[in-house]
Amino acid sequence: MSSDFFNSPVVRAAAVEINELQEEMMKLMVIPPWRQTDDDKRKIVSVMKDLLEKQKIFWFRLKYSDDPKALKMKEDIMESARFLGLQPSQTIESFFDELTSVIDNLENTIDN
Repeated sequence: MSSDFFNSPVVRAAAVEINELQEEMMKLMVIPPWRQTDDDKRKIVSVMKDLLEKQKIFWFRLKYSDDPKALKMKEDIMESARFLGLQPSQTIESFFDELTSVIDNLENTIDN
């Protein structure tokens, strides 16, 4: 890839989408869990799924870039993932798969 990863219109649009979903998630999370309706919970899970899918795609693009800023972002993402439970020998892709399972389990508990 070229060395101007973040100048790509596709990458910039993806970053904006991820940011918008993160903002939406923050707004949804201000509702205390005991006050969330099932519809609120479904909306939260839906945004989580969308956000995780966008992050997976962004990571796929990021991991093939040699842009120094992209490499730095990759390091920052890995550090954040370790904070959230990424194991030393685990790939970020398998971590994404685990997060997908967690979200699926949350979704399955909404109506129970």
